[in-house]
Amino acid sequence: MNEIKARVRPELILTAHHNDHERYWIVEDPVALKYFRLRDEECFVLRSLVGGITLVDLKNRFNESFHPLKIGLSQLNRFLFHLHDLGLVVSDTCGQGDILARRNRSHWRKRMISTWANPLAIRLPGIAAAPWIDRLYPATKVLFSRPAILVWIVLVIAATALVATNFGAFQTRLPSFSDFFTPTTAIWFAVALILSKGLHELGHALVSKHLGGGCREIGVMFLAFVPTLYCDVSDVWRLTNRWHRILISMAGIFTELVLASIVTFIWWFSEPGELQTLSLHILFLCSVSTFLFNINPLVRCDGYYVLSDLAETPNLWQLSRAQWKRVVHSWFTGQSMAASPPIPPKQVIALMVYAAASTIYCWALILGILWMMFHILEPRGLALIAWGLSGIVATGYFGPSLYAVAKMIFSPVRRQNLRISRVATGMIVTAIMFVGLFLIPLPSRVAAPLAIELRDARPIFAPVTGTLTYAVTDQTKVFAGERLAELASNEVELKLVEALGDVTGYQKRLANLEKIRLTDPSVSPLIPGEQQTLADSLERLNLWQQDRDRLVLRAPIDGVVFAPTAVANENPQRAELAQWTGTPLESQNLGAMIQVGQLICMVGNPQQVRATVFISQSDVAAVRRGQKTVMRIDQLPTRLFRGSVVDVSKADTQEIPAGLMQPLGLQNQSSQTRSEIYYQATIHFDAQDTVVLQGMTGRAKIATDPRTIADRISHFFSKHFSLH
Repeated sequence: MNEIKARVRPELILTAHHNDHERYWIVEDPVALKYFRLRDEECFVLRSLVGGITLVDLKNRFNESFHPLKIGLSQLNRFLFHLHDLGLVVSDTCGQGDILARRNRSHWRKRMISTWANPLAIRLPGIAAAPWIDRLYPATKVLFSRPAILVWIVLVIAATALVATNFGAFQTRLPSFSDFFTPTTAIWFAVALILSKGLHELGHALVSKHLGGGCREIGVMFLAFVPTLYCDVSDVWRLTNRWHRILISMAGIFTELVLASIVTFIWWFSEPGELQTLSLHILFLCSVSTFLFNINPLVRCDGYYVLSDLAETPNLWQLSRAQWKRVVHSWFTGQSMAASPPIPPKQVIALMVYAAASTIYCWALILGILWMMFHILEPRGLALIAWGLSGIVATGYFGPSLYAVAKMIFSPVRRQNLRISRVATGMIVTAIMFVGLFLIPLPSRVAAPLAIELRDARPIFAPVTGTLTYAVTDQTKVFAGERLAELASNEVELKLVEALGDVTGYQKRLANLEKIRLTDPSVSPLIPGEQQTLADSLERLNLWQQDRDRLVLRAPIDGVVFAPTAVANENPQRAELAQWTGTPLESQNLGAMIQVGQLICMVGNPQQVRATVFISQSDVAAVRRGQKTVMRIDQLPTRLFRGSVVDVSKADTQEIPAGLMQPLGLQNQSSQTRSEIYYQATIHFDAQDTVVLQGMTGRAKIATDPRTIADRISHFFSKHFSLH
């Protein structure tokens, strides 16, 4: 019989490993920079391919070496093809160049699809890291000594104790969600991410070097579009001590915990400024990301590799999903796919549970990241970017599965093994699920920014145009009838003087006519007309006197004075100055010209407030009176408030509070160029809370009528695309 034309590649590095059950081999491909795990019997076949051996001889040697385990010629032949496909053997037959080229193109295509299917984590090719790590390690070796490790542990414990003993104070010092996640703070997030993740990866590389491993490659990856560092320490699989591998996997987590502990003290004891802001963002990333990503075994990060080593299952991710593929294949074809090697039933269940849990958790994380992107981009008119990223992520996740199903259905050979009844049942169930997903009404909410305003407050407007000569200060407690502000109007004073002069003149004329009538009765018919003229003049004088009295603005009720929304100079670069800026109650505006109808202040009870929600025109049709509302106040981020819609009316964009301009996307628009129409919904709280104060801002979610996903898609396109 002809000898086997396949030979093991001589440059492969094989390392024997042992666990509690068996011996296995780690095969390193130094050219392709890949690692493979082979069982002892599989590695025996690979090592036997040194030339001059036939398939029958190899079969006999295998059966003798691993008795009572037996292998057939067909099974052995399939395994040889599998080794060739993995690139672990080379063949002496003709035409290998074309085969290798096709394989390389296929691997490159899969790698590109895998890379761009997840735009939230794009890894770029790196450079050799060994020279850099070899220079850095001697200077950092002392950090891995026992005294240094003890110091790090004490530091982490001290930071944890600081937070635990001052938890209430920590909460009060934290910024609100809207202040923490803004385009301005995105720069600090980028700096914090680059710094924390760079140190994280260096921790892996240096600990790997310390424990006898190495760092193969160092490079840049874009994590949520932010460039950061990565280190390839896959050489760790060559280490035979699994506890060393676990320590290397945990090195990045411990590095971030130490960094978080350091910045905790910096943030707590530093003064407000850039250093404190950067420290808070590093603390957030190092603590939250550690628990959501790094230490969590449901994500393919550090915690996953720790679990893989503890379970002695290096390919846990692929193996767990392979169990589901076998179940699905068995159900649709009626043919079972045996695992190689066989897996105990209890372990099969555990693997399937892990695959389901990790899939659900990963999707929850992805949806959370996309939701945050929507929250940041949508108010600025960039929702299409978030939708595009969502589409790419969904395509990258579901595309390969749908392609595999289509390939099975449309392949004549594979279609013969399908059970048509079960395929039809699966398609019907899937169709029902999609129809239900699109047509079954689901709970719906309208989210919009809100501002806290006084409830039943009395607004005080300027009755005439005049110069402000006096105003009480904001938050002043007043009683009914007490003076709030005073205006001076030259026009009113001039008209009052003119009216007083007219009255004086008509009075003198009437008195003269009365005297003349005593000697000349012919003037008597003129007296009634003069009397009427005098009465008209007195009425005009009274009206102007009332206007002058109205220049003194008085409190209509007992309460507290609140300043209106501050007026900003929308064109600070222009040569002319604004009439006034800020609020009329500010001392700097004394002497400013106040136009008729201008809101001077409001008087009300500070313990009786309401929420005014500003809703876009495209969403207002779904909002009605009586709908329940959940509110979160920026200044009180840990509490939820509930209320109901009591009124919906059109809003004047001039009256939108300055704190809501950014959430509404109006921060770059002047009052003359704002074309968007907004409506305001008035929300009354179910239970009045004294901690909610006038001027606070937040976000409300109004529970509207249930809508189907089809309605939501239609609403999205009608909102963002115009056919006119």
